[in-house]
Amino acid sequence: MTHSQLANPLSAEELDELEAFLLSEATPEDCMDLEMLDGFLACIVSGPEAIPPSQWLPRVWSSEAAEPTFETPGQAQRILELMMRHMNGIARILLDSPSDFAPVLYEADDEEEGLPLAARWSLGYLTAMELGGDTWKPLTAQEERAEALMPILALAADADDPDFGLGARDIETRLQLVEMLSAAVGVIHGFWLARRSGWTLPHRNPGKAGRNDPCPCGSGKTYKQCCGAKGTG
Repeated sequence: MTHSQLANPLSAEELDELEAFLLSEATPEDCMDLEMLDGFLACIVSGPEAIPPSQWLPRVWSSEAAEPTFETPGQAQRILELMMRHMNGIARILLDSPSDFAPVLYEADDEEEGLPLAARWSLGYLTAMELGGDTWKPLTAQEERAEALMPILALAADADDPDFGLGARDIETRLQLVEMLSAAVGVIHGFWLARRSGWTLPHRNPGKAGRNDPCPCGSGKTYKQCCGAKGTG
């Protein structure tokens, strides 16, 4: 598989193929489904530093070090290819057009039977954050920036959570929180991208940024789409 092929986003049929394997009897019982994987990979590509597949892939399969059963080496390669292409597709849209990012979400479940709307996605995102550990502190320690995590934390919260609790279980509230997800991921991605680029947020003069560079304000947009469009450069 060439680099250019790995950059190709998954088609609807390929997403279905990946989902079918994740939900099959070939995977451990607690294997991530497609929604949780999407949140997990969105966090992997948005975080403070690169995490190699050798570290994150085992967590996709199970929290108990269990592994899937592949029929052939070719099938194993195919599933890994689909995951990597999906991850690269998320990374590309967050770099090129973060406002167009849209999480993969299942329809809301009956809470007596499963998890509510967007809970799986948010749990996947937070699971990847746990892999990063203390490297996330520069964001979580800044109250203004940490606010970007609010919709993710609320959507992942249990009904008895002291901060969000039953309020986040109301469907209208959840729909509002889901509407905030794309912007939240863009802000978080922009925050870390700017730090990796050697910028200091949020006080650097945005006029020093290239028009296609991520905006130093941390919005997750390019400079030309954000502060550059406002004539502040």
